[in-house]
Amino acid sequence: MNEENCNVVGKILNCAVEESAMTDGKPDADKMKPICFDTCQHVYRIMGATVAPAFSCGKELM
Repeated sequence: MNEENCNVVGKILNCAVEESAMTDGKPDADKMKPICFDTCQHVYRIMGATVAPAFSCGKELM
């Protein structure tokens, strides 16, 4: 932990998902309902809907 800015650095040792949160053998975020910490409001938020596919939504701008 960095005492100046309270940043914590760690190493992920394991990641697990219950079978009920899987679709076609892959983790399904809609079923998992992951949360994240909002550092501006100091609250935890449930992550929401997909807004665009990765690596392709900006291609038309190139």
